[in-house]
Amino acid sequence: MDQSEVDVVGEEVAALGTRLLRESNRLAQECTRRIQGAVPLYTTGVVSTEMLYAASLANADYIFGNIGRALPAAPPRVRDDGRARARAGMPLAAVMAAYRVGGRCLWEHLADAATTAGASAAVITRAASDMWLVLDTYTQNMADGYREEITAQAVALLRQL
Repeated sequence: MDQSEVDVVGEEVAALGTRLLRESNRLAQECTRRIQGAVPLYTTGVVSTEMLYAASLANADYIFGNIGRALPAAPPRVRDDGRARARAGMPLAAVMAAYRVGGRCLWEHLADAATTAGASAAVITRAASDMWLVLDTYTQNMADGYREEITAQAVALLRQL
């Protein structure tokens, strides 16, 4: 594939992202419901539905706003979300499970949009690659923030001894 073909593929992927960005509120609501259905700790109030929705919306906006373009680093808010989940006492395994469920939800919508648009295999492959790269970066940054908070809590506890 030459550079002009790569650019066209990127433009088509970006167009899919733009299309899905217009639906991000609905997608975030659906992902929130799916996460609460799959990860029971998200229905206990430890993390409110509003907080989960806000995180789902930010993830959808960030992913669909950036696929097909140069992918920036994850915003600092992602690390803050990890810290907040640690402060709330949410186990990292549950947070990671929620990210997987949310990622699967967003991927299904991206795949549907690509199929509906009659996207080529090159576009679908690039869209998947971009989305999973962003999600992987997001997840890593969230987990780093989570671990930073747990470490800070442990250090504070040790200082009290």
